[in-house]
Amino acid sequence: MPPLPLFHLLLVAASLAEPSAGNMLDPGMCQKSVACGDSVDVRYPFFLTDATAAIVGNTAYSYCGYPGMAIICEGGRATLRLKGNEYTVLNINYEDHTVTVADTEVLSGGDCPRVTRNVTVPPEAWLNISTTASINLSFFFDCVFTAATPPPPAMSPINCSSFLGRDRVSYVVEEPDVAPADQWPRACKGMVVVPVLKELLLGSDEYLARLNSDGYGKVLKQGFQLSWDPSAGPCFMCEQSKGQCSYNQSGEIHRLLMLRRQRAQPGLR
Repeated sequence: MPPLPLFHLLLVAASLAEPSAGNMLDPGMCQKSVACGDSVDVRYPFFLTDATAAIVGNTAYSYCGYPGMAIICEGGRATLRLKGNEYTVLNINYEDHTVTVADTEVLSGGDCPRVTRNVTVPPEAWLNISTTASINLSFFFDCVFTAATPPPPAMSPINCSSFLGRDRVSYVVEEPDVAPADQWPRACKGMVVVPVLKELLLGSDEYLARLNSDGYGKVLKQGFQLSWDPSAGPCFMCEQSKGQCSYNQSGEIHRLLMLRRQRAQPGLR
């Protein structure tokens, strides 16, 4: 029978400079698939912060994976940080290039959590909020209405016993339900906009019909979806050849890990 093909990894410099032995990236870093908890499989283009950084002294100077897609795994929970805020990873779909995350504060905030921050994806992260899978909820907190600025006639305020600040009037609405010309939001002291899963919110009365009570908390805890586009990055051609890339702290390609097919020597099996 013909000899079987073998695959091995070659480390190829992405610049003309010859890498020294002290700053070579371990090719095994890109191969690992690590389970974090029961449902999250962490692998390229994501990477574990404590497993894939190449270290020189005490400085992490490169990593195998996309910029901004580092995952922290502690106590069986996978966490993604966006602008310093922590989001628990609920699921990663590598075929669809999507990751579902939920605000860690929301998950621990009871049935009716008080949302404290907008979702901001930093430009250095190669992730985007999925516009096809997401719809926004708008929260208006601590509203004080007057005759000049009356409350919205067709909306009910948040009415949940565990809601923090229940003694003041607050609202949660689908973002399309608030028109730019509406005046009543100006009577509210705070506003937060967060994405949720569109199919979940609009596909069941369990959430939408109970939005101003515990419905909004339930849908928030199911998270929202982020996506990444491999074809938009500089490593796409390498990945088409089953290769992978590591990046420096500026988000530039630092090393290429390329797969090369090589036939076995005669007599080897």
